[in-house]
Amino acid sequence: MKKNILTVWLFLVVIGGLNINALAAGESKSTAKSLPKPAPALDARKHFDFDFDWKFIKGEVANAQAITIDESGWAGVQLPHDWSIEGPFDKKNPAGKRGGFLPGGIGWYRKHFQLSPQDKDKKIFIQFDGIYQNSEVWINGHSLGIRPYGYTSFQRELTPYVKFGADNVLAVRVDNSDQPNSRWYTGSGIYRHVWLTVTDKLHVDHWGTYVTTPQISPDKAIVRVRTKIKNSYDQTKNCSLVTIILNGRGQVVAKVSTPYSVSTQSVYEVDQKIEVLNPALWSIDSPALYSARSVLKDEQSIYDEYETSFGIREIRFDKDKGFLINGQSVKMKGVCIHHDAGCLGAAVPDRALERRLEVLKSIGCNAIRTSHNPPSPELLDMCDRMGFVVIDEAFDKWGGSVSPWFTEWWKMDLQDMLQRDRNHPSVILWSMGNEVKGQGSPKFMKQLKKMVEFTHQFEPTRPVTLALRPEKIKSRRENARFVANIAKAVDVICCNYQEQWFEDYRKEYPEIVIIASESYVYYRGKGDTHKAFEPLNPWLETAKHDYVVGTFYWTGIDYLGEAGAGWPYHGWNCSLIDTCGFVRPVSYLQKSFWSDKPMVHIAVMDDSLDVP
Repeated sequence: MKKNILTVWLFLVVIGGLNINALAAGESKSTAKSLPKPAPALDARKHFDFDFDWKFIKGEVANAQAITIDESGWAGVQLPHDWSIEGPFDKKNPAGKRGGFLPGGIGWYRKHFQLSPQDKDKKIFIQFDGIYQNSEVWINGHSLGIRPYGYTSFQRELTPYVKFGADNVLAVRVDNSDQPNSRWYTGSGIYRHVWLTVTDKLHVDHWGTYVTTPQISPDKAIVRVRTKIKNSYDQTKNCSLVTIILNGRGQVVAKVSTPYSVSTQSVYEVDQKIEVLNPALWSIDSPALYSARSVLKDEQSIYDEYETSFGIREIRFDKDKGFLINGQSVKMKGVCIHHDAGCLGAAVPDRALERRLEVLKSIGCNAIRTSHNPPSPELLDMCDRMGFVVIDEAFDKWGGSVSPWFTEWWKMDLQDMLQRDRNHPSVILWSMGNEVKGQGSPKFMKQLKKMVEFTHQFEPTRPVTLALRPEKIKSRRENARFVANIAKAVDVICCNYQEQWFEDYRKEYPEIVIIASESYVYYRGKGDTHKAFEPLNPWLETAKHDYVVGTFYWTGIDYLGEAGAGWPYHGWNCSLIDTCGFVRPVSYLQKSFWSDKPMVHIAVMDDSLDVP
């Protein structure tokens, strides 16, 4: 098994363009190191890649958050890191087939670093883009709090506890021991990037820039930029916020300056409207991007400066015309994807993720559903650049064994997703969940309405959806009424494996807009039961009806976990693309549906190669 994993790993290194030297840099010493050169940023704000020179140990360690401990048994690692993928695969692992028969457990991370004495009057922040799961963070022995959900990015302030010109110790405990806690492979550990940010006491708050485009015409667009400015000085600050709009070539196309006064120890929002002439609109075929450069300054100093990427585009869902981008009707040619990458586990290098999107694009795919959790920020950046639209999904189930903390944490987790992802032009829908237990019940409807209302208030520029599983129905009319009742509580309804009933739903609720949010690759539903199928491609139903705006195949790419056949299988293997990124023959059938260009592909099947 180890030999097979190594073979595929090396294969992915070659085809994915991974940097082996960078991976080797993860071997580190526990002694404190000065911070490396910061990631590309502007002078007033320092943004450091914090992925390197970590120490890791699996298992519980007493007082591992302490400043001084014996680290001789700890391994040097670089982030992103997933300890579960190191195995072993074992039929007896508690995660079972849902988790790919891989282990969970408890793990600890530690990192030593130094801060420049020149930054002693600055604010210091750490951002984790994803820790799975039940994490707690310490700096120099001080707890910065917990985060149960494993898919949410979050920031913690280090300022009160750090030392300058001396050793600092960051410690993270991760607990993924309660297994199984997911319906697919999750990975374990700090599996996404980590960033250290140094700012002035007067700075733009975390995820504090919100860019929208309320008015768009061929001649001009109005770009609205709302910026939350935080003042941690002991006196009121009178400054200006200069916002500069740059096009994709880095040329300045618009600029506005707004004076403001922000009281001590408070946050003030500056609301600016900027006119951009002859805008290049973002679309699937032409994903034009702009940047908003925010500069906080007075006559003597620049306090903060950084850029926010955005796109100028209009989206709309219409019961008769379907999904429109900039007034043009578009069908979503979509796939659902989970976040692992086979033998790389959940710690997916950026290039491996980008290559997967390139392969999906090559078969005509233009839409991604992030099943069933917020994705990495890098995935959304890539979708912005490459021209994918995205259903950004917050949760799978609500509560139960997969998220026992849901009631306490859902609002914070949802808000962090909305705030982090709201400037991405690729994101066109917020999804509240997937196949939630008790769907349609009074308790379910009450919770759904709370989440929809919260989302509409916090980020009103995108519609809200929810994915429904097919129900065991007594009659098609009763089923249509059931779905229509839920559809009225959201803006767009996502339906999993229900293609045969779409016309019933439309008849019952003429205002309905439907997305086939999960469809099988090889066949579609049939008749009056959710367990009957026929060998027709689900895309044919989407192509037939304007009110059905897209199909998302389950899944675009093979993934670990949810191994329906059980041991010794480790995952799902009925996707358009296999684990190594090879296009399956069925993908060419899909490409023929999705592309306007003539094509021919011949596939040969050899039954002797089937695994018994």
